[in-house]
Amino acid sequence: MRTQFKTKSRNVEIHTVTFVDISYSWGPAIHFVELWNEYLGLSERPVVGHAVLEKHDRPYTETRFALKPLRLNFHYGRVMRRIRKLFFDSALFFHFLLSPPTTVYIRLSKFGIFLLLALMMRKHKVFLEVNGLALEDSTHSRTGNRRVVSAYPKLLERLYMKLPSATIITVAPQITATVVERYGVSDAVTIKNGCDRRLVDTFSNKRKSSHKELNIGFLGTFTPWDGHERTSDLYKALKRTGSGVVFHIGGPGVEATDLYREFHDNLDFLFYGAIPYKYLWRFYDRLDIAYAFDRIDRSKSVEQSTLKLLEYWACKIPIISTRALGNEFIEEYGFGVLLSDEELSDEELLIQRMLEFLQNIEQYRRNYEAAPRPRSWRDVAEDTQRVIETRSR
Repeated sequence: MRTQFKTKSRNVEIHTVTFVDISYSWGPAIHFVELWNEYLGLSERPVVGHAVLEKHDRPYTETRFALKPLRLNFHYGRVMRRIRKLFFDSALFFHFLLSPPTTVYIRLSKFGIFLLLALMMRKHKVFLEVNGLALEDSTHSRTGNRRVVSAYPKLLERLYMKLPSATIITVAPQITATVVERYGVSDAVTIKNGCDRRLVDTFSNKRKSSHKELNIGFLGTFTPWDGHERTSDLYKALKRTGSGVVFHIGGPGVEATDLYREFHDNLDFLFYGAIPYKYLWRFYDRLDIAYAFDRIDRSKSVEQSTLKLLEYWACKIPIISTRALGNEFIEEYGFGVLLSDEELSDEELLIQRMLEFLQNIEQYRRNYEAAPRPRSWRDVAEDTQRVIETRSR
């Protein structure tokens, strides 16, 4: 049983901050909302969230903690959204400049220069959550590594990392190692990601598939590093094995992808928009197989901690993925196959690996029975509470 921390400062508010849009289901929003929803059940400290609502005027799911959002009407266009985010950053500056010392937990994905200035001027205890790094994100972005565009977030990331009072929390050991080496950080810990408790709690009750065709799924946000553009190669390889297949592709922004443009009129493909988090199980319950082709080169410094892979695990779906660092559990527990870049790029090699995968698919399903359950967001909240309270005394 885990320790429940009670401290003299237990009534001091925790202010948690993110500049990313939390109004629809994608990784940063899920992590932000689910972590602090679960945290409330563990701690007597009040939690106050500061976040941006961009696509919609409310969070993608219920927030049980107090939320002070900035609503950005997406019809205003990119320039106006950026201007309004500067107002958000300015409001944070005055809030934390005038507040008495407190605990500030920031999810570093996008950066606020005015918030940084306030933290440098006051003695707040700061926690920085990192699941990506500016150098790698700019290098692998769709726009390429434009020096002027990428220099600013890299500079701000470095300055945030150098805050004297900061504890760095990363989601994977290799990210922790990279942060320590690159920035000389002395206080960095790893807290791995979790997934929806509703998926984890039904882990032992997942029914066996009775589908006649193979239903193959991908759920994501179509980032430059999740490998969704390799779907065409996977589709052709599976068709060459003689299998009947139906691909289920879900996530916000899918209609803007090359994948949608290539296959939207193909009867073997079904496309879904953003799926509410509480209804994920309906999407996953359709699937016999799931995949995610994370970038292997990027994982060398930014180890993968892919939420969808944890969700596939929770739903006992055989997995096809890559040998990106962080995906080893798939082979360790026998949940599926990991592919090298060479196998993904060579049509004949990929067909051979898919034949092997299909021959062993029933064994992958059986292997789930002996495997542990994946982490839930409650597990993440308990680990986060331990780090916050031991460093706030």
